[in-house]
Amino acid sequence: MIFQNMEFYNAAEVEASPAGYRIYRFPKEVRETMGEGKERYGRYVSQTTAGCEIRFVTEGDRTLISLSSLDEDGYVQIFRGDFQYYSGYTYSFPVKRGQMTHIMLQNNRAMDEAAPPLKKGAFSHCVWRILSDINFILTFQNIETFGYQIRPPKPEEVPQKTLLCYGTSLTYGACATAHSISYSQLLGRFLGCNILNKAMGGSCMNERTVADYFAGGGEHFDAVLLENAVNMSDMPGAYEKNTSYLLERLTKAFPDIPIYCVTAYPNASIAEGESAFPCRKKEAGADRFQGDRIMRKLAEKYSSCHIIEGEQIMDCFTDLTVDLVHLSDYGHIRVAQRLAEENHF
Repeated sequence: MIFQNMEFYNAAEVEASPAGYRIYRFPKEVRETMGEGKERYGRYVSQTTAGCEIRFVTEGDRTLISLSSLDEDGYVQIFRGDFQYYSGYTYSFPVKRGQMTHIMLQNNRAMDEAAPPLKKGAFSHCVWRILSDINFILTFQNIETFGYQIRPPKPEEVPQKTLLCYGTSLTYGACATAHSISYSQLLGRFLGCNILNKAMGGSCMNERTVADYFAGGGEHFDAVLLENAVNMSDMPGAYEKNTSYLLERLTKAFPDIPIYCVTAYPNASIAEGESAFPCRKKEAGADRFQGDRIMRKLAEKYSSCHIIEGEQIMDCFTDLTVDLVHLSDYGHIRVAQRLAEENHF
């Protein structure tokens, strides 16, 4: 969406508040219906700004952007196109809860002369991108361009295709030391596309309101990556009902858009013992988690749905952190590389 002559990417709404302009990944009517049964954590997670970007172009030598955080300390990373911005002392810029953070961006004029021609699927180096981390609520305060004009990027200055990523904490970007190396963001880099990160860490429930939002045209995308919702492992009936509705709505609204359905990545609770490498998951129905079986059965109904087996993408326990659930940095990189090989849109 366009806000104050900038693009707030991966944002559905912007709302003025005493703490600054709040950036929302989902509309209010979706956020306030998140959850299944007693699990309502999604009403908070849907307000976090995972993968949201502030994008703009200006010809000024310096730009001062002011940000704050509503709930927790967080950070942003900054890029000029695909080039990571380095201030001279850091690549990652802390944003403190309840405080104003001022970041001075300095234009390196040498880039204008030395930057190579724009390749297909890349960002133009003239596009400033402020990328939010996952576990906090970033708010925008102000931008000062010192008299220079500011505008949102033109269509030809950003990747032409968009991948919608919806899933659990792994797709959300959990445990990556920087959001830019989470597998969803890396997948966008490998494929040369924009990433709409609508993942819901710890709270991916495939709610009907989410399905209606995706299918209703509120967001533009050219393909979908649907990570199997292990967050509903204790609710197989609700998971089947919700996922069936989600796939039906998406395939009916966008019959030509590919949907890549990823079964669960192996973790300690669903893997066979003594199978650290290669990882092997327990047979369907052997434990409390039945999501893989349900996902495969539902995906078979639609020609645009393509099953990707999680254990073929993440095949070694050393891809995980010590909790044996979430991906390490190395795991995020490996998963992104392997998914890119499976994704042909």
